[in-house]
Amino acid sequence: MVHTEIYLLVIISFASASGSGYGAARLYKHLLVEVRDQPYIKEIPPQDEGAAVKVQLGLVPIQIIDVDEAAGAIEMNVWLALSWTDIALTWAPNNHDNVTHLSLPVSQIWTPEVSLWNDASHEDPGVPVNKLASVNNKGSVVWITQRKFKFACLFDLHYFPHDSHTCHIKIGQWTHPDSTVALSFSGNYMDITRYPLVTLPAYDYLFQAHPEWHFKHTDSSEMKYESSDPDYGSSTYTSLVYDFKLTRHDEYYGTIFYGPGFLIALLIPMMYVLVPINKFMLGSGLLVSITVLLEILENKIPVAHGTVPVIAEFYVSLFFCTCCVMLISVVTANLADRANYRKPPHALVKKIFIGILGRIVCVREHDYITIQSAPPPVSMQNLNTSEHADDAEFTTDYDTNQIVPNNNKPANITESSESAAWRAIASSLDRSFLIIHILLMIIFILEAMIQG
Repeated sequence: MVHTEIYLLVIISFASASGSGYGAARLYKHLLVEVRDQPYIKEIPPQDEGAAVKVQLGLVPIQIIDVDEAAGAIEMNVWLALSWTDIALTWAPNNHDNVTHLSLPVSQIWTPEVSLWNDASHEDPGVPVNKLASVNNKGSVVWITQRKFKFACLFDLHYFPHDSHTCHIKIGQWTHPDSTVALSFSGNYMDITRYPLVTLPAYDYLFQAHPEWHFKHTDSSEMKYESSDPDYGSSTYTSLVYDFKLTRHDEYYGTIFYGPGFLIALLIPMMYVLVPINKFMLGSGLLVSITVLLEILENKIPVAHGTVPVIAEFYVSLFFCTCCVMLISVVTANLADRANYRKPPHALVKKIFIGILGRIVCVREHDYITIQSAPPPVSMQNLNTSEHADDAEFTTDYDTNQIVPNNNKPANITESSESAAWRAIASSLDRSFLIIHILLMIIFILEAMIQG
């Protein structure tokens, strides 16, 4: 198991080599320039009597640079910690001014071939940030460097903006099989939250939080692959898989999308209780609002994505409901307009929509008889007998010196029962669809709560 000593070891060794500067320089010359028995070949793994070089790898994510959901790729800054034993880099400290640790340039020694198997950049990862490795007198080499990885990850945006994604960083070797270089994880080094860096928690100190995504390491595993070739025989290769989970911070999206969406959902049923002209005005405004929100959602979610987000389905259903309510309003407005043509509804229609359905939704025919007030009094001086010849009979009110309708006729003129029947039928349909709409909304909400 690798502990925090690996950090302290590198920090100390990078600051200065143990012993005098002259001893360190002479040791460097002894190891890499004045070869003892045979030349140091940095291209060949330093195997001890044919045994595989055991390389331990630790990976510490420190920053999420970019999450490209359209391309299915994540760009991240990571720390790579590699440790192995190089038998050619051993010495006796008492022969070299008691120098026990030395910093050597990685360009001058053998380093493991570590490649990102699920690379999505198709570019050279570039020169490592740290070009020095720490070596002790027993040949133990530790090299910690920062690298920028861009790797593929499959995103499922069905539950956007409450989506979580499990991604993988796959690291392995292209050239050396396990029989030459055995690659493995360095204990629990992958779980950075368990190890402090000096006196500070490593996770809080190293990892830079992303404003949109929450990062959490979930698992680390080793996968074996068998390769068979007629010329080279069968070989086994190891891939190190680092699993982590990305969870989106949904507070911002909840405010932008869900708030207006729920308000629109509450306004749609209100169209049933308005007069026809107001129904169409409200419906048109709601359609424009939904279109704007869908446009904002389209700019955030990749168009060519394989899944349709639930929130997009929600807004499309709101658009569909608004259109349906406007179509129903056209029908009910047409029925109410039939009152102007004085065509009585069929007896069966009245029985169904006023007699049966009307009782359920509390609609009565006589509630829709329009009461017209009596005509205004006519002045004695402005009376035109030819103009009012066809009007009702008049009498003179001597107290006010005005002509008023004859009291022998009704003081108020009522609308015909046929007109009232058509208006009652239209209102009965509006109230029925309102109840159905509310029931469907309740069922939808309960189903969403059950599915969680």
